[in-house]
This record gives sequence, C-alpha cells and structure tokens, in this order.
Amino acid sequence: MLELFVWLALATASPPNAVPTPAERACRSDADCVKTQLDCCGCTAGGVAVAVNKRAQSRFDRRRERSCGESVMCVAAISSSWTCTGTPICAAGTCRIAWAVGGACTRDDDCLSVDTDALCKPLNQSCGPARCLSGTCSVVPKTP
Repeated sequence: MLELFVWLALATASPPNAVPTPAERACRSDADCVKTQLDCCGCTAGGVAVAVNKRAQSRFDRRRERSCGESVMCVAAISSSWTCTGTPICAAGTCRIAWAVGGACTRDDDCLSVDTDALCKPLNQSCGPARCLSGTCSVVPKTP
C-alpha cells in the first residue's frame, strides 16, 4: 500500500516546466495581464497559476504544453494555491498575481494595517505593502 501511495505522489507531481520570460510578463497596465496555468496540471488539478501579458499568453501556453508532454498525470483536486484565486495585475512593469487578503478599501492607505509579513512569510514569499485593488486590500508576492 505504501508503494502505491509513493508512486501516486510521484506520478501526480506537476513541477513548473516552463517559466514565462520577462518579455512575456511585461506590462503597462493591469489590462495587459491575464492569469494562466504555470505547471502541467493547472488550478483545476492541483497546480498553480502565473500572470502573463495577454498578447504573450498563447505563445507561453504552447511552450508550456510542449514541455509537459503527454505522460503527466494530474490529481483530481482543486488547487489550494493562492495563485489560483488571485488577480492578475501590472506591478512595476511586470504581470504578477495579487492575493486578496480581505478588508474593503477605496485607496491604498486603507490597507496600511495589513500585516503582509505574517501573510507572506509562511508561503516563503516576499511581499510589498498591501494595495487597494478593486475595492479589496491585496498583497502582491514577488513570485510567481
């Protein structure tokens, strides 16, 4: 039984096989950015998402699909990654995913009380200050 569990754990692993290039993530505004799957399985199968420039999405998706091949097995589970529920934004000229952390806001100053270190360090992420995005306080981890 243990052998079967170990085999399934290895067979369903979905490491990122393609990483978006800086050009594929370049942006000027939030409207330039879209969310797509980063690894072979995606958010509906235990994977993670990444933000890319909408004009580069199809090129990145094709490159990722080629790198995954046909032998990848994915889990039948919705991902728990924060990237899957985040919002694609343009931050400092790079498409990133912002993580909504709650709290209604109308401007960035409304989010000063958000403890980004407490939220981001357990995820091994480095985050800047919380920002007001679409009326909700959000943090923007440096990766993905």
